[in-house]
Amino acid sequence: MPNPSNITRPISLVSHGRSGTSLVMNILGAHPDVMTVGETAPMLFGIWHAVERVKGIIRPDPELAGEDHDARCAKAVRAAFLATFPDPDPAPAHWMQKPINMPWVTNHLPGIRDMQGKAAWYWHAFHSSFPESRTITVLRHPYDVVASAMEWWNASPQGAWDNLVRMAKVIDHPDSGVAMALSHQRLAEDPAPEVARLLTHLGLRDDPACLAAVDRVYVARRGTGPLAKGDVPERVASAFSRQDRWSTIDMSGYTTADRDALAAMWARFGEHLQF
Repeated sequence: MPNPSNITRPISLVSHGRSGTSLVMNILGAHPDVMTVGETAPMLFGIWHAVERVKGIIRPDPELAGEDHDARCAKAVRAAFLATFPDPDPAPAHWMQKPINMPWVTNHLPGIRDMQGKAAWYWHAFHSSFPESRTITVLRHPYDVVASAMEWWNASPQGAWDNLVRMAKVIDHPDSGVAMALSHQRLAEDPAPEVARLLTHLGLRDDPACLAAVDRVYVARRGTGPLAKGDVPERVASAFSRQDRWSTIDMSGYTTADRDALAAMWARFGEHLQF
């Protein structure tokens, strides 16, 4: 878990939900040198925003004399993480979080209405709080993400799409810290090279438990825990694609500009997105 020696250097998975984030978290959580803390976006950005809003109306922090208020926001975020996720004994060397989805507080930022401004705020809070973060993402076809969100969250096709596009703009923002993207498709079809690439990128030693974690499906059905792949043979046969359901998605509000934003985000990592 985070501790004073590694609090500024998490492994962070920034993505949209239903993209394969639970799979990636469990791959890393299986590594003996990594401890995962779960979905942290509401904590990270909610605490930053709360402390940001009380600038000038709370007593000064004597430990931060001469520092700007952002340092106090970042200190509060890290303190909350340290208090919420105490270290086990012995403590692993690395900790991993997944601050997935666009944080709700970005709808309540004074004077910031455009997506570029919200993304800039997002990365400023993120980098200030965790300046040494090793930040990654996972790419799944947007139509698959929408189909999964419709099934899992009962999301509307337009709402799921809009949130996915917003997250793509965050990941592709000039201030983005995302340095590597995993392919959901390759994790499904041929996981060994993709898992090895992930561990190499993060500087983690190879461990067979990470590849073994791919043999389970983590959020396949509501009300169940992880399932063996043998329990969902039809999903395995399709490599977890939902292409057979794309025709049920109302795409009438999906714009060319939105598709271009998603394709540009994929291209940032050398991946080609075809609609």
